[in-house]
Amino acid sequence: TPPVLFSGVVNLTLTAIGGSCAASTSTKSLVVNPAPTASIAYPASSFCSSVQVVNASISGTTGGVFSSNPAGLSLNSSTGSFFPNSSLPGNYQITYTVTSGGCTSSATASITINSLPVVNCTSTGVITCQSSSASLTANAVASSGNTITSYLWSPSGATATSILVTSSNTYTVTVTQSNGCTASSCTTLTVDTCRPTVAATNNGPIT
Repeated sequence: TPPVLFSGVVNLTLTAIGGSCAASTSTKSLVVNPAPTASIAYPASSFCSSVQVVNASISGTTGGVFSSNPAGLSLNSSTGSFFPNSSLPGNYQITYTVTSGGCTSSATASITINSLPVVNCTSTGVITCQSSSASLTANAVASSGNTITSYLWSPSGATATSILVTSSNTYTVTVTQSNGCTASSCTTLTVDTCRPTVAATNNGPIT
């Protein structure tokens, strides 16, 4: 048997010697195929479910097949790319299996798809001739196991939960939770500048 780490052609010779008989020799050539190697990597181990695609880096023997466990991960079985925005949040193990020359090798990688926070932007009040400002509020809920860590309003740059605005615009608030995932909501505020129509009449001369 050739060494496990050896690959190439091996010539095996068997010589039989018995008493006064002439030696008999038989030679066989065996081809030992190199064992395939498999190694995969991803740019990180944790991803927000807003990410569109994550590509795999393959080292060693190419042409293998990717699979994942448990079910719920949107995965390209040929390239190893997966798609968080169309996958269920959770923990997954991705396995890369490659077969070459009758030998099989595999490698695994563990990844997590994180849920996003939920945010809704609401307005209170209308800017009119008599009211110079209106209030905008971000109602945010973090996903399980997380907390809301920050708010950022655009275009104002404010970082509070609620803000006062004095002009018509489309306002967007982006919230970030403790796992780094973000979500946004926007609202358009208009200014009611319609002035009432006043008509004056007289009912006769002053006497």
